[in-house]
Amino acid sequence: MAPGSGAGLPSYNISRTMSSPVVARDRARVVGTPRCCIASLQRNSRIEERRTALLDLETADVESYFNLSETILKNFDKIDGLVHCAGILGDRTPIEQYKPEVWQRVMHVNLTAPFVLTQALFPALRLSNNPSIIFTSSDYAKNGKAFWGAYSVSKFGTESLSQILANENDHNSMRVNCINPGPVNTKMRLAAFPAENKEKIKSPEDKDILAPYVYLLSDASINVSGKSINAQ
Repeated sequence: MAPGSGAGLPSYNISRTMSSPVVARDRARVVGTPRCCIASLQRNSRIEERRTALLDLETADVESYFNLSETILKNFDKIDGLVHCAGILGDRTPIEQYKPEVWQRVMHVNLTAPFVLTQALFPALRLSNNPSIIFTSSDYAKNGKAFWGAYSVSKFGTESLSQILANENDHNSMRVNCINPGPVNTKMRLAAFPAENKEKIKSPEDKDILAPYVYLLSDASINVSGKSINAQ
């Protein structure tokens, strides 16, 4: 995400799809990611090691989340923004045939992990004057469609979690919103629609995809909370 792309926006460092970055104003980055992406992020990270922490959303226990929060507070004093954009697809099969172990994995990475991470980071978020929490939704979060199984259910839950948090914090400066990026050219999209023409789909770095994230992290959205925004 380009520095200075929104009104009052500092030089934020945002990672790509499949990770949940924590934003601090001095360019620190904490990334929660499914296990499959850990090695790739370790290879491709271009910022100083001490400013990047990786958390495996599939295997981390509750203590790991709260230890992460303590580490952030020791090194960076506060968190200004939390962007939840980690996610896995799971199987595209009927509910009758859906494997329970796959269901549990999808629900854990897509819904339970963001819940625990948010809860653990609340103390650091509270220290910011205008903290912002952003959840990433989906086209399949509001209409249950055949064969979308755990992924769709987890995104329904994501929308609900966002609304609950927004309502519980409507008396303070905490902002909580959802963004539906729409079709984006990612490995997950390719797995779901292998025959789709990728050249006609926007990349994760496209300005239309990033714009609502920049807006909701910036001071321009101080009074915006409880919304679900479509990027496309």
